[in-house]
Amino acid sequence: MTNKILGNKISASDLFTNIVYLYLFGALVYLVGCSIYTTFYTPSNFNNEVLDYFSFIISDWLINYEGGFVRRGIIGELIYLCYGIHPFSVKTCIFVTNIISFIIFLYLFWKICKRNSFTMIPILAIFCETGLMSFVYRRDFIILILAYISFLYFCKFFRKRNTIYAVFSNIIMCISILIHEAFFFFVIPVLLLTCLFVDEKKTGRRIITYLMFFLLPVFTMAMVSFYKGTNEISSVIWQSWQDLFQAYPDDSTNKIGQGVIWLSKSFYDAAYFHLATNFRTHYGLLTAMYCLFGFITLLAFTYFLVIYNPRPRNFHYSHREKHITLGKILTIQFLAMSPMFTVLSCDYARTVMYCVVSSIFFYDCLKRHRLLLNTQSCKATYHINKYIPPTISHIYKRILNYVDNNSNWLYPLIILLYPIHIAGRILIPFDCHIIHLLFPDLI
Repeated sequence: MTNKILGNKISASDLFTNIVYLYLFGALVYLVGCSIYTTFYTPSNFNNEVLDYFSFIISDWLINYEGGFVRRGIIGELIYLCYGIHPFSVKTCIFVTNIISFIIFLYLFWKICKRNSFTMIPILAIFCETGLMSFVYRRDFIILILAYISFLYFCKFFRKRNTIYAVFSNIIMCISILIHEAFFFFVIPVLLLTCLFVDEKKTGRRIITYLMFFLLPVFTMAMVSFYKGTNEISSVIWQSWQDLFQAYPDDSTNKIGQGVIWLSKSFYDAAYFHLATNFRTHYGLLTAMYCLFGFITLLAFTYFLVIYNPRPRNFHYSHREKHITLGKILTIQFLAMSPMFTVLSCDYARTVMYCVVSSIFFYDCLKRHRLLLNTQSCKATYHINKYIPPTISHIYKRILNYVDNNSNWLYPLIILLYPIHIAGRILIPFDCHIIHLLFPDLI
């Protein structure tokens, strides 16, 4: 059955694909618009979280080095020094900084998708989680832009062996880790594996050079992890902003902000909190298993959305492209980010986005410098395949064949069912409150 749309024949499945694309585009515009509206005209964000100094997303920016070296303190210290020169509204500064970084990121992402023939709209399904729509107060897009710069200059160093590129890339990586330590997990491991598996002429001397290349970022990460803060440091940091609280007051400054007080948490307490939040372990084993299933579904759907990428032209389904290299990079990123998925974070909306965006960025840099991982140069795939049981490999191939033959319907359906997508949160009970509502016996 076909219909005529704009003079082109289009099948029912193609029509379904384009309707989903239009819906997704509308959802993106709606969410971003609501986020900006609530930021400008209400004291809370899209999730009804009050945006005062006590809130985590504001107080996290206030972390500085006035009480000593701590993680995430470099931006707060810069804001603190600028405020000492001339007072200004820090909340406005944070908002403007992130809006600018978001616009730069969106332009960069669009250029990369266009250059590599990716369809931007279905990939942006990953951005459609309402929690992420507080982007106007997060550092995510800043560190993702810096990640692209790091990838770009690393590839230049890898290809041309120019020390200047290595130094510049190292400086960017160290600054990014000081901004947010999550940067380490979606940048350093994939670069290290590239050094080990792409260079076909690597010698003992080159391996030492590569290890030296990562020495400074690893050292920075170790410092950030070790000097994570104490109760005393949190108090000193909060006291250092008293002039700001008096000049631009609100009703929340009588207690230390959530982002600042989190510095005093021990690693064990933080890890337990994140693990319990991610898998709802305090609600029992069945709930934890259900959340684990949801997490695996999330990664599988994400992989599918990125690798199978239909491109509609004139509102009709053109063809899909499978990017095997991008799939390898995305798999590496999933593994590298496993600490963030379990004990170091409890926000899949952001951590999954880190994986996807960094994979696309790195793929683009490899392609621009003709360093793509191919079957001949990437020995990792061969070694991994040796340890995969034949039954699992057979099942995997059967799944891929089924996906290939049915992606016209399957792709838009997965967009609608995406677990952290605004519609998917209703259709798939990934949220713990919906789990409790539908399955009260799991409590």
